[in-house]
Amino acid sequence: MQSDTVSRFANHAGRLAALAVGFTIPISVALDNTLVTIMLIAWIGGGRYLEKLEVTRNNIVCLGALALFSVLVLGAFHGPSTADARQHLLKYLDLAMVPIFAYYFRDPVARRRSEEHTSELQSHSFISYAVFCLKKK
Repeated sequence: MQSDTVSRFANHAGRLAALAVGFTIPISVALDNTLVTIMLIAWIGGGRYLEKLEVTRNNIVCLGALALFSVLVLGAFHGPSTADARQHLLKYLDLAMVPIFAYYFRDPVARRRSEEHTSELQSHSFISYAVFCLKKK
């Protein structure tokens, strides 16, 4: 019973962090990294690993992202300058996060709600930018 409550809380927190990541990317790298860390901790703490594996297995985008990241990892450890390659590999670590995003947005209702929130925020951003430009003139 308590495990189910923790799992639901972790999944809810992870979904909220995944939503927030989309809005913080153009604003702050530090906040983006913090939210991705929260999302990863919530994903690991949420349990249901077989369900998460199944979502990843059934999503071609997840498989493609993981395959590309695997090739990059193999390439990073091949060659004379592996230290530099491993450092550059961190730039592509987001590819490994694709299955986590796919898990959090697997439910059509959750995707529709996130699309509604996204369109609302886009409208607000557009209006704010227009007001900013008008005030500037």
